[in-house]
Amino acid sequence: MPAEPTDFDKFYAEKIEPVVPRLKEVQAESQAWKSGMVVSICVAAFYFISVYVNPSSGDGWFIFLLVCTILLCFYQYVRSKDIYVEEHKTLVIREVISYVAPGVVFKPFKNVSSKAFKESRLYQYDYKYYEGNDYMEGVINGIRFQCSELNVTCNDPDGAGFLTVFKGLFFVAALGGRISGGTFIWPRKEHAGAERLNDYYELLPIKGTQKISTGDDGFDQYFRLRSSAPSEAAMLLTTERRQAMLKICQATQLPLSFSFVTGRCYVGIPLKDDLLEASSGEAGQKAEVQKHYITISLIAGLIRQLALPDLL
Repeated sequence: MPAEPTDFDKFYAEKIEPVVPRLKEVQAESQAWKSGMVVSICVAAFYFISVYVNPSSGDGWFIFLLVCTILLCFYQYVRSKDIYVEEHKTLVIREVISYVAPGVVFKPFKNVSSKAFKESRLYQYDYKYYEGNDYMEGVINGIRFQCSELNVTCNDPDGAGFLTVFKGLFFVAALGGRISGGTFIWPRKEHAGAERLNDYYELLPIKGTQKISTGDDGFDQYFRLRSSAPSEAAMLLTTERRQAMLKICQATQLPLSFSFVTGRCYVGIPLKDDLLEASSGEAGQKAEVQKHYITISLIAGLIRQLALPDLL
């Protein structure tokens, strides 16, 4: 069973505090190389200004030495920063996952496949760039699931850079053969934020589906529903599951989207920040680790709160 968030203080004291010195050591090395690079660039800038004012003072070997120093500092900074990221994933994220959801496998440089993302049919806009990381997979309460952070973008039709199709955590759970149709639950535009693609999704619904009303005013006012199998949608959207969906959105203050398509449940959790990445602040900060803890607890808790085992 997933650990309860009230266990966080005990977890932090037992698992994270002992490794904070190592994290600070690696972070300090990265910062030292960054400082060296900045100082070298400043010295180079001052030297080139001096040579510009007095060309006869130039020294080719000194210039060569400055360039080599800058390149060395840059290389070591990037290398040590990558080491810090790896240490953070190993010493913090893996420990959080092991504690909150024992047995779940963490692969930091993998992501949920684009095939699964498309099959959810939650985000229909054609994307150009698809990337992600921090992949997790495992079994909780008999439900096999996978989840990762994704950043999916497309070219702006107006030529103003890129539009976000989806950025956040994407969750997939296998439910078996009881679900054969497609039921889609999106937050209404007024709850989904200011993303321009929201208008596109509302104006161009998924073919073969129809609007659904549950008769639950609170739920229907927050979400819009479509389904290719209305009777199956009624089976899925029990009072308890509707309340759970609303509660999750209200508790997290995030406009989650859900779909149940041919034996799978998909959940899109939109986020602006990369919640499982190391921050630029002091290594091992309790507030930062708690952010990771809450995020992973949310992922593990989806299975319980949505009562997914009841759909097997």
